[in-house]
Amino acid sequence: MKKIIIGIFLITITCNLIYAYSGELKDNKCLSEYRTEKCLYDLLSSVVLSNTQFYNPTKYYYSLEFHTTQNRRSLYIAPEMWNNARTLEYSGFINVRGMLFLCKGDFRKDSLFYKTTVVKKVMLKLSENKIGLLQSFNEPSLEGTLKICKGVPIDVSIYTKGKISGYSTK
Repeated sequence: MKKIIIGIFLITITCNLIYAYSGELKDNKCLSEYRTEKCLYDLLSSVVLSNTQFYNPTKYYYSLEFHTTQNRRSLYIAPEMWNNARTLEYSGFINVRGMLFLCKGDFRKDSLFYKTTVVKKVMLKLSENKIGLLQSFNEPSLEGTLKICKGVPIDVSIYTKGKISGYSTK
């Protein structure tokens, strides 16, 4: 039992190291994997398939921010570069067709998301400016309200180069 507790403690310390060198802030994090209900997975899959030619998973990930209120859900997705992240405040990931969506916000509280036992170590380098290199999109590729899942609708804002196929909003 002591070995397990010590092992968990060492993994936690190792996975949450934040260190600075060469004037760059990097974060070496261990994130828990989450899965989603099929209705949301299909949307995320469409995001990946509609943008395969633009975002290579070795250089890019998708930042997924999810928030809930009593009457609404909101979902924001935008690509980010591993070496130019706008934030280090992610608390989970979703793997869709080999592309990672790093998650933050209220997603853990919503029934659309459920945690698995998989843990993955990711390395992010914080951007030198708050906007980051990729935040030059003038218009979203998909924005509006979707009623694709049970429960309250989802207000989506997805900023990618490719148009998200198979979805339209009201």
